[in-house]
Amino acid sequence: MRDTGGYTAVASNHARFIVGVRGWLDSAIAHAQHLAAFESPLTPFGVAVACCLIAGGSWNVSSEATRHRLLVAIAASGLAAMMSLSVLVLVAAVMALREGLAQLRGQRDEAHVGRPLAWTMLAAWWIAMTLTTPLYHPYPRLILPWLVAGWLLLGQQLARWTATDVTDVANVTKNSHAQPGRRLALAAAIGAVLMLVAIPTRFASRGIPSLQPRTAIARLADQLVSQVTTHAPDGNVVIRVWGEPALFFQLSNRSPRRLLMQPAGGLAVIRPGEQPPAIPVFLAVGPHALDGRPPSPDAFRDYRHLDSFEVIPGLQVRLNQPPARRDQPMIFHLYRWKPPTGVSRETPQAARRSSTRTTR
Repeated sequence: MRDTGGYTAVASNHARFIVGVRGWLDSAIAHAQHLAAFESPLTPFGVAVACCLIAGGSWNVSSEATRHRLLVAIAASGLAAMMSLSVLVLVAAVMALREGLAQLRGQRDEAHVGRPLAWTMLAAWWIAMTLTTPLYHPYPRLILPWLVAGWLLLGQQLARWTATDVTDVANVTKNSHAQPGRRLALAAAIGAVLMLVAIPTRFASRGIPSLQPRTAIARLADQLVSQVTTHAPDGNVVIRVWGEPALFFQLSNRSPRRLLMQPAGGLAVIRPGEQPPAIPVFLAVGPHALDGRPPSPDAFRDYRHLDSFEVIPGLQVRLNQPPARRDQPMIFHLYRWKPPTGVSRETPQAARRSSTRTTR
């Protein structure tokens, strides 16, 4: 495999995934921006619903505990709406770590001892993900383990914040000169204002990203199949796909049996001295094969350009692109391979007759 790069090409490509300590801060900021970009009005709504449901118990509207839960829900959802859910995750993680240190020092709050070992292991997982994830290129999918640990930490803290019953509220209010009930009401009022500001400023123009269609590459595959069928309506056909695994997958699933898919690592179809294939060969090229550069006419001298396609994928795919190309459509090209000058293409019948003559 030396003539086609071998593992050296793969290793050099993998090396680009690691940004190291120097790129840690930029990668962490990019991950935070990705999380914020995926959020919608469903984010604060989900936080509010979690605050209301996670504690369970009685839902008497006139009770102090119910009012306490509602105030916590409004305050937390307002912070998530304006600042992003990752801010709530950071707050919950800091509080969980502080409580874990207090338990290690023997300063335990007997009302909230819970399972210290489980939460300590979860906090260790979250810390490890926080430190190591930004060492890699900020692909959005890499943040998922960190986010799962953060959801669990946040869930634990929401359960604690909303699980105060009437007796606890009365005792805390009586024994505290700071009047935490008023502070919570103030926090809820600020949360409501933040939510009213965030909906028109953050969410009005983006809609709900999680509900956006993710079928752009599937539609592209249908267009390519239609074009190939137009140029080669009968018989077997080879479609080589260069540098686009998603397109290769969709073509493999959506094309008829006579269209044969082949992953391509370059433009060469045959080696020097080999006979060209007896069936038509097409090539599908996207932005990843050429790293965003326009194709060179000389490089494609053995191909005839058939058509170009513009694709605007979903947000998840766009955030995987380099920043300079995220707001631009992805351009795909379809080519048909033509044998080099001086090389004859034998039909299957001619090849069989030639083989028969040689045998005789």
